[in-house]
Amino acid sequence: MSSPRICVKEIAEQKGFDAAKLARKADMSYSTVWSLWNNPHRMNVPLKTLVRIADVLGVEVNDLLKNDVARPLPTDGTHPDTHAQHDTEQDTPG
Repeated sequence: MSSPRICVKEIAEQKGFDAAKLARKADMSYSTVWSLWNNPHRMNVPLKTLVRIADVLGVEVNDLLKNDVARPLPTDGTHPDTHAQHDTEQDTPG
């Protein structure tokens, strides 16, 4: 399962932008940029918004979109967060 996100904050910061500067350069409201900056999993973003941001940042719209691949669930019935722990534990004579 994947968790799509919009990477405005990461890319903007790499290029020396904060949310306010990006909003000014893209001629958008600060609240729109702030929302994307702080909620990267927001999916109801108009394409024209992503195009304007991508243009200002000098990237393609696709560069703003990332798919984080979640870890596969274990098939042995254990919880995913404890699965790795069981794999590293070894029986020690005692």
